Order: sequence, then C-alpha cells, then structure tokens
Amino acid sequence: MTELLLNKKEKPAAKKPRANSSVKNFFHHTGVSLQRLGKSLMFPIAVLPIAALMNRIGSLMSDPTIGIVENSAVWWIGQFIMAPGAAVFNNIAIIFAIGVAFGLAKDFRGEAALCGGIAYFILALMTQEGMIASLFYNNVLTYDGFKNATNHADELISWNFSQLLYVPKPFQDPRAGANPGDLINSGIYVLNTGVIGGITCGALVAYFYNRFKDIQLPQALAFFGGRRFVPMITVVTTFGLAFIFAAIWPWIQYALIIIGQGISSSTASAAGGAWVYAFINRLLQPFGAHHIINTFLWFQLPIEGSLLPGISEVPGAINLGDGRWIVFGDITAFNAGVIGSGIFQAGFFPTFFGGIPATGLAMIMIADKNKRRETATFIAGTALVAFLTGIDEPLVFIWIFLSPLLLFIHAFLTACFAALVVGMGIRLGFGFSAGLIDYLISVPKSWTMSLQNASSGAKTLANPLWIFPISAVMGVIYYFVWYYVIKKMNIPTPGRTIGTSKTEDNLPTNLGAENVEDLKVIAKANQGKHNKRANLKEKYDNMAREIVHLVGKDNFKVIENCATRLRLVVKDNKLDIDEQLKAAGVYQVIRIGQEGLQLVIGTDVEHVTDRIREIVKL
Repeated sequence: MTELLLNKKEKPAAKKPRANSSVKNFFHHTGVSLQRLGKSLMFPIAVLPIAALMNRIGSLMSDPTIGIVENSAVWWIGQFIMAPGAAVFNNIAIIFAIGVAFGLAKDFRGEAALCGGIAYFILALMTQEGMIASLFYNNVLTYDGFKNATNHADELISWNFSQLLYVPKPFQDPRAGANPGDLINSGIYVLNTGVIGGITCGALVAYFYNRFKDIQLPQALAFFGGRRFVPMITVVTTFGLAFIFAAIWPWIQYALIIIGQGISSSTASAAGGAWVYAFINRLLQPFGAHHIINTFLWFQLPIEGSLLPGISEVPGAINLGDGRWIVFGDITAFNAGVIGSGIFQAGFFPTFFGGIPATGLAMIMIADKNKRRETATFIAGTALVAFLTGIDEPLVFIWIFLSPLLLFIHAFLTACFAALVVGMGIRLGFGFSAGLIDYLISVPKSWTMSLQNASSGAKTLANPLWIFPISAVMGVIYYFVWYYVIKKMNIPTPGRTIGTSKTEDNLPTNLGAENVEDLKVIAKANQGKHNKRANLKEKYDNMAREIVHLVGKDNFKVIENCATRLRLVVKDNKLDIDEQLKAAGVYQVIRIGQEGLQLVIGTDVEHVTDRIREIVKL
C-alpha cells in the first residue's frame, strides 16, 4: 500500500493539452488580419461617395424620361458629370486591388499600389475567355447552343457551353427555314473575379511587399533588390494565383449567380436576403468586420434584372439578350439602373433616419436632469451626423459595448425593418451609407423603379417616401426599448448617476475633458472663433499625445485608421487604460485577440492617426 502511494506521488503531472492555445492563436491572428483588411478596404471605398454623386446627378440630367432631349446642352453637361463617376464603378475591381495593396503595405508606399494594379491585370487576363478556366471546364456542365464559325462569321456551328463559364443568350435563329420568334442559344462568357479578385491581388502583393521590400540581392543583381524585387515576385505569384482562381472561382460564381437569381426572383426572397444581411451586418459592426461582407454584396454579388427606361447599355455588365442584364454588386447595379437592385441598401435608411437618432434621444431623456443639457450637447450632434451621412459609430458605440443585449436588439430590429422595406418593393441606393444626403440623391432613380411595377398597389407600396413614416415607427420603438433597457439594467450611459458612479465621464468630448461641465465650455469655445483651426490642431495633438502616453510609445507595432476608428496592432493590448482613454476623448475601446486594439474616435480620426505616427515615428 505504501509503495502504491509512493508511486502515485512520484507520478509526474500530466501536461495539459495545448489545443486551446492553438485555437486562441488562430483567432488572434485571424482577428488582427481581418482588422487590417477592414481598414484597407476604406481606401477604395472612400472614392465611392463622390463617384456615386456625380453618376446620379449626371444620369438625372441625361434622363429622356423626364424630358431631357438627347444632344441638348443639359444632356451634354449630364454626360460630362456622369463620366468620372461611371469610370470609378466600371473599374471598381482594379481600384480595390490598388487600394488594398496600398492600405496593407506597412509603409504605405506607391510601389505596393502599382504592383497591386499589375497583379489584377494579370489575373483578369489569365481568367478571360479561352485561357486557363476554359482549359479546365469547357466540357463540364454543358448546354447545347450555337456560335459563329471561326472563319465564317455568318455561319453558325453547334457548340457545348459550360454553365460554369457561360450563361445562355437567346437570339433569333438566322438559318433558312426558321420562323420569326424561333430562338436559339449562344453563350456569354461571365467569369469575372471582380472585387474579390482585386482584394486578393492587393492582399497578396502587400504580403510580399512587406516581406521582401528590404531584401538584399547579390551585387550583380543589386538593382533588383529591395522594393524593385516586388514587381518580379508579383508577376510570378500572380500567375500561380490565376490557376487557383481558374480552378475554384467558376464554381463559386456559378453558385453566386444562382443565389442572385433567387434573391431577384421574388419579393419574399429579396426580403429574406435583406433580413439575413442586415442582422449579420449589425452584429459585425463592433469588430469592424462588416466592411468585408459589405464589399462582397455591394460590388461582387451578381444582380440580374432589366434596365430602367432610357438606359440601353451598362459598360462592363452582361447582356442576356432578352432585355435582362447581370451586373456585379448591388451598389453598381443600382447606379446602372437595374430594376430591383438596392436590396442590400434600402433597408438601412429607416435605421439611420429613425432608429439610431432615437437611441440618442432615449439617452438624453434618461440622463439626470441636471446633466441633461450637457449630455444633449454631444449626443444631438452625433445623432445629426448619423441622420445626414449614415456615420453612426460615434453614437452607437456609446451603448453598443455597455450592453450586448442592446447590440442584439439593434441587429434584430434593423433586420426586421430592412425586410419590411425590401418586402414593400422599395429600392434605394447609396454611395457611402444610408444617410439623408444619399437618400436625396437616389430618390429620382428609386421613384422611377417604383413606377415599373405592374399594379397600382405595388407602385404605391414601392414609393420611396414610405421611408419617412417607417422611420418614425422605428424611432418610436427604439426610443421606448432603449429607455426601458437602460433603466431596467442600470446601463451607465452618459449623464446618469448610478449609486456612487457618475457616468457622465463616459461622455466623450474629443478634447480631453474629464467631466460633462467641461463640454459646455468647450462647445462654446469652438463655435465661430477665428482661431478654430488652431484649436482643432491642438485638440488632435493633445489627444494623440495622451493616447501614446497611455498605450506606451514602445508598444506600437502598426498604426492605421478607417472612417471612425484608430486601428492599432500593439505588443500588449491588455493594458487597463479604458477609462483614461475615454477621458482623453475616445468613444470606445475594442480589443481583438492579443494585439489588436481599436479606438473609436470619430470622423476626425485621420488627424489623430497622423499625429500619433509623427510622435511614435513608426
């Protein structure tokens, strides 16, 4: 017995499995990578608002359905205004390739952007008709059709077209003995890597750029060392990437076309798609990963439909020959005038018009009476920004991390109202987000789409003016839900005193104020003064210095930003500095993995980012 006890004591303790550690590391690296990718997508997305504005204004000024005469002065002016905007959307994939390569490059150099463009040109060339994909799939999932003989353009020969690479295009049978209305099929080559190809090229180039930008070659090849080495490796690796895309992408695009046709086939399926997308979009917002799903649906998903009256051609789109077109991406399709597009845009307008501003009103009304005016000073401004521009982070991030329940309710209600809007047949678009500015720009096209419905009832329901009463209903629901949940769960929103904890310190001021009383003084100081620019410069400088002091100058690894967030990669993100950062003007602090650190600052984040880079010298 004693021997057994001794043996038991001497038995070494079993080592714990390290599987959990591997999983943690995977999620850590994935989270940081997605954070950086989401940030880099903001570079190409930043050009879209002005492009969409010019595109829609020019289109309106050239629209024959409202009495604009072709070749008139107004028509020509519209054409000139529309051309730059159309150029952006017609080349959106290459813009993403260049923007992502530039955004992911550690030193933001032009060489990375140039190589991103080169990589996409190679990928597009290698996946076009008659190249690698045709070699792989010409005899897979075929349908019978006809095409012109190689040496005799007026002679038809039978041909098997792969459904992975082509879509049928019916046309009048030109052969002798055919009757009018007898149709036969040809095939339109549809393989298009689009924005996904552009993002992949940009990310691949940035990876090799960051890895080899400082490489040293033997003296005889020294000229090709450093950054000059990147174009060479870009060409070689993109050739391999083209083979991968040619093997995999035809299947993915085939599935996407079926999904796109299914969503476009009925109002019910469109509403269901809008619900799922809106729900996921809002849940991903706190982590900044919603940009990724947005990019896919807005610029890659095939949208099928007929064109609005007066529009006869869409550059870069696929003409199915029966009055229907396939355009890649919901934003692109709406700009092109595809009837039924806007499914993944229209549903957000009630959220920004009614829901989000109502959450601000609820926080103002539930604040302590003696703090209500000061609380309203900040919240009213952020609510107005959300209403006008669709930028909601400064307001939403006040409560989104304080209560996961409110985040879930927000996602659920946004999804329900998005499904309602799309289910009614309302179609709207935007160039940046669902604010009032984008609404006013897209209303003419939306109105014209609503008139294409066959029945008067459907036309009435699809009227874009319904957005306002729907937004009002959504606002009422949001107000009472937020007021009740905040009060019931004692959520420390700005201006509230809970026990001995004064939550007015949660109210960000962006100027380093440590209490709400300072906000009133600061607001007055920044209104109409001749030295406002100097005050702003001092504000950014003070905030940047405080952030560097709190995070630690030697702790920074990567300093980047998107539209509203300072996106950092640091050596250690577990520092207990949240309250000090909020006192310095940060709206919210988000940690991703062990190194990802996001500070929500607002639309002036770029100025703070630039100043931090100067201080840290990174």
